[in-house]
Amino acid sequence: MFEKIIFICVIIYFIYQIIISFREKNTNKRITGIAVGLTIFILVLTGWPLKLNVHLAFSVLTFLYALGMLWECFREKKGFYFLTGVILIIISGLQFIEFLGYSTS
Repeated sequence: MFEKIIFICVIIYFIYQIIISFREKNTNKRITGIAVGLTIFILVLTGWPLKLNVHLAFSVLTFLYALGMLWECFREKKGFYFLTGVILIIISGLQFIEFLGYSTS
């Protein structure tokens, strides 16, 4: 069940990240935004068949990206960084819950 929720969250996040990236006027931020979104998208999708340790690693990695986005939110006073960070924390939490489910079975 969590795999479907994570997949939906990641698809929504990736589309959101592309829209935000193309609204950005700075080319470096645009490239960084697309790279972050694509990295998380690929990591989550390729992590499902590998199950146990990969879910924990991707959960931590996604959480670190979320902290980076929240730091950018408070540093640059832009609201879309906050929304991105919150979405990433949700994805990270779902991945960690899924990791706990695989580690107990």
